[in-house]
Amino acid sequence: MVSLVIRRHAERGSEEGSGRALSAAGHAAARRLRRDAEEFALVVSSPRERARATAVEIAGRVDETSELLGGSPDEALTQQQYDTLRSLQDVLELIAGSEHALSFARQQLATWESIARRLRDGTTALVITHGGNIVLPAALVARRLGQDIAPIPFSHLEGVRVEYAQSWRSVERLSANGHSPIVQTEIPLGGNLSQAVRVGDTVRRRAGPSTPAVQSLLAHLEAVGFTAAPRSLGVDERGRAVLAYLPGEIHGGWPEPMPPWMFEDITTLRRAAELLRRYHDAVLTFRPPPDATWHQVAPGRHELICHNDWSPYNAIFREHDPVVMLDWDHTGPGSRVWDVASSAHTWVPLYPKKSELSLEQKAARLAVFCETYGDVEPGAVLDVLPEQLRLVAQLVRTNADGGDPGAQKLAGWNVPALLREEADLLVRQRSDLMGDRRGARDEQSDPAVG
Repeated sequence: MVSLVIRRHAERGSEEGSGRALSAAGHAAARRLRRDAEEFALVVSSPRERARATAVEIAGRVDETSELLGGSPDEALTQQQYDTLRSLQDVLELIAGSEHALSFARQQLATWESIARRLRDGTTALVITHGGNIVLPAALVARRLGQDIAPIPFSHLEGVRVEYAQSWRSVERLSANGHSPIVQTEIPLGGNLSQAVRVGDTVRRRAGPSTPAVQSLLAHLEAVGFTAAPRSLGVDERGRAVLAYLPGEIHGGWPEPMPPWMFEDITTLRRAAELLRRYHDAVLTFRPPPDATWHQVAPGRHELICHNDWSPYNAIFREHDPVVMLDWDHTGPGSRVWDVASSAHTWVPLYPKKSELSLEQKAARLAVFCETYGDVEPGAVLDVLPEQLRLVAQLVRTNADGGDPGAQKLAGWNVPALLREEADLLVRQRSDLMGDRRGARDEQSDPAVG
């Protein structure tokens, strides 16, 4: 594990006086950090005078400069935009709405990673740069890891500490007064529909009518040794459901698109199917409370309690492997094939907007998912899925009309209509998605499939 301490430069002097050099107060503030400074194996700075001067005051030297750290272009982030940012959600929404901002954030992350890869294990680098060069990439790391970087924006000398070991492991906010982190009481887990926040080692989510049944289900899973679900810890003083926080990476498809490997790596697909099968086997002995209320009840035969939303959006990853199932709010009675269908829909994936996958590739990946899960055929999935999408469309509309905030967001994005259109398209594509089972088996070990 290596660390990067990444700070914004100190206060600069007025344009009329010292131009872009540090002010006397900026020199003094940066110099105060030297007293607490750890031993830096590498000191990298923006080439701008104010950044280099800050690095010298803190670490006594600059080992190298990088133009990539030299400030954010206006098309990615203007000074006016930067000054109006107030939360992680603000930053994520800015990135989601601007290809330039997303591209710049990824470029900065690549620069950070390049620095981290040059460090020996256990060492730390100091990076002095500019506010936009920190807030955009740090927001992406925070989103992936369920952490926060508030308060925003970063003032002079504030920044983040990030830890890296093959991937980003943590990000914490640093104050301008020392190397200790700024501790947040509640960390919003941005971009979700359940108003979830992290509080210490717990996650708090909005409760609903199905919360007691879900808590009973999670208690059963803990009792039978299924460790790929968060533990239920009851409710807090505000009536929110409390769950144990589990570390790892999340990939919600927002504000960043899903990483390419998500729909290319056959091992990732297999691990998702295996985890679903493990859950189904673990839940077979669950006996719901007699008064249980569920968010969704599938038509037809009820074999078990379905997750109903097992997807890349609701997974915690270690490397490329999904290892934890999140978001149990949509659970309810159904059949194995019902849950396999909803899962294959997003893991294969079968939705039309994944146009970069051909129907042949989707057919091959569906065959692999079903074969890995076992005892479910692609034809059964394709029989069920259109009906399922129409049911979910109706549920979203009903819950939105009933005042559910998450459903209202989905309805505002026209999700019910899109799901009905998708159901009709899947019916027309059914024969193509059945594919050649023999060909699918031959290709299942090829990571280029999908």
